[in-house]
Amino acid sequence: MLFNQRYRSQIGFSAAANNLFVKGYDINRYSLLSHTEVFNSNEQVKTLMDADLNNLPITLVNGEVVKTHDFPSNEELAEWLNISVEEILKKQTVNIQIKGK
Repeated sequence: MLFNQRYRSQIGFSAAANNLFVKGYDINRYSLLSHTEVFNSNEQVKTLMDADLNNLPITLVNGEVVKTHDFPSNEELAEWLNISVEEILKKQTVNIQIKGK
């Protein structure tokens, strides 16, 4: 059950992060396997990982750890970014007009 919950929160966070990134928010996601240097270069993150790898995932906002052990919810993202949950969920739309000759 815990695996399913974490998997669902990861999918939800991935969708929210993508929506926010497309809208111009500065969001970076790192994988421990692919970006080891990023994890080791941050003392707060390194200390948490040295204490227990179950602290992953670790979320930082403006360089400060704001959450460990799970991915942020839409409500948490909205609070940290000072926007509404609806803004997070709303997909960016593009209007294209094609004019004939």
